[in-house]
Amino acid sequence: ISNDDIAFHPGALRAFAKGVERHRELVSRGQSNKVILYPSHGNLMMASPPWSCFAILQHAVRHVGKFDENFWPVYHEDYDYMVRMARAGLWQALVPEAKVQHGWSTGKYEPGMERALKDQAKVAVLDQYNQQQRRHERGSPYYALKWGRGETPGIF
Repeated sequence: ISNDDIAFHPGALRAFAKGVERHRELVSRGQSNKVILYPSHGNLMMASPPWSCFAILQHAVRHVGKFDENFWPVYHEDYDYMVRMARAGLWQALVPEAKVQHGWSTGKYEPGMERALKDQAKVAVLDQYNQQQRRHERGSPYYALKWGRGETPGIF
């Protein structure tokens, strides 16, 4: 699954597919508990997994279920899934040889909002960012009711 603002480096899809298949085989033999896989987001420093591009193995769906549709329209369903996976003894893995670039619809990531604030031509980007933040906040109350605050670091 990939956001529309992911750019795959040459060979990244092939490398990611190989990594997913390798993990699928390990999980099916009981040699791994890694059921969500991510490519390398070399341009981002993240405290949590980059849900902008990932693969989910059938093993995860069988043991954890599908994403909770009560998180609407989006946001926090990924953190909810992480909590459910962790409680089931499952986790995620990085496929470092699969490199992608994640950015705001342009395919270019900018470090922090400071650059956008300095450049008035980027006001539209700031508006888009603020709208995204408001959508993100809509899932917080349901997440807190379901799991309580602090279940997943970095959410609140």
